[in-house]
Amino acid sequence: MMSKIKLIHNVVIIALSFWAFLLFLNPVFAESNGTQSKTIIKGEIIEEIDRDSSEKPDKVKEYFLKGNNSFKNKDYNQAIIYYQKVLKVDSTNIGALNNLGVVYGELEDYQKEIVYYQKAIQIDPNNSYSYYNLGFVYIKLGNYQQAIINLEKAIEIKPNYVEAYNNLGVVYRKLGNYPKAIANLGKVIQLDPNLAKANNNLGIAYEELGNYKEAITYFKKVIGISPLYIETYIRLASAYIKLDNYQEALNYSKKAIEMDSNNTSAYIALATAYGGLKDYQNAKKYYQKAKALCIQQGNEKCVAAINKMVMMIDNRIER
Repeated sequence: MMSKIKLIHNVVIIALSFWAFLLFLNPVFAESNGTQSKTIIKGEIIEEIDRDSSEKPDKVKEYFLKGNNSFKNKDYNQAIIYYQKVLKVDSTNIGALNNLGVVYGELEDYQKEIVYYQKAIQIDPNNSYSYYNLGFVYIKLGNYQQAIINLEKAIEIKPNYVEAYNNLGVVYRKLGNYPKAIANLGKVIQLDPNLAKANNNLGIAYEELGNYKEAITYFKKVIGISPLYIETYIRLASAYIKLDNYQEALNYSKKAIEMDSNNTSAYIALATAYGGLKDYQNAKKYYQKAKALCIQQGNEKCVAAINKMVMMIDNRIER
């Protein structure tokens, strides 16, 4: 009897480990390589010119607003042209310098992005936007110490800078400094209780600490605020599996699949939940579904790992 229980436990543990592996590989959930994640709040453009030292204020404003419109329409090359026109008239225009940095960030030219933020800061050392944006680009580059320095400077200038506190919390979590991560993310929720990303980030921090009940509390807040966070449903399923509440894990896994029927991680979570409920036929069925998706993605590591899990399930069925 003990050997059977141990086998079931091993199936669940291996599946959970692989689920985390899939979560890391899935680009929807990635937090590196310059991708926009569900945790980081991206760089900010300056919407209005707060000063204009030029002799042609109307022209500067016209070019600046056209640059912003081009940026919002994702016409980044045209946005660059308009912001450069602003600088030809007013070479010290903070808004144009900052926004050029944001544009180059979207184009993944991070060196130019940094240069323009630094130019803006040299002209106006109290420019919180550019410090915040520098923090953001350093997160993308994995330079967390520089990210901290610049995000803290942004907060020093603008004490209620919600986005800066959020990103600072994420950086500290990545560094394994959970007390500071939780403190900064808690500050965000104090300032803006309905910011889904901050609640999600707090949930992830508690999840990584092994405090699954607290993680569930925050993940449920997330889907109450923003029901379309697929990642959060999968994380809820995982947390419930860790607490041996397989029925709740089933519910949240199924909800994730309703939202995205091609989400590999959701099928892994669903299969794991069925395994916990000793429904091995359904467990195998959904591992196979996950495997088919991995084959479509050309992910050989994924296929190999699922084959091992299916083999364990087959052995259990044969006993």
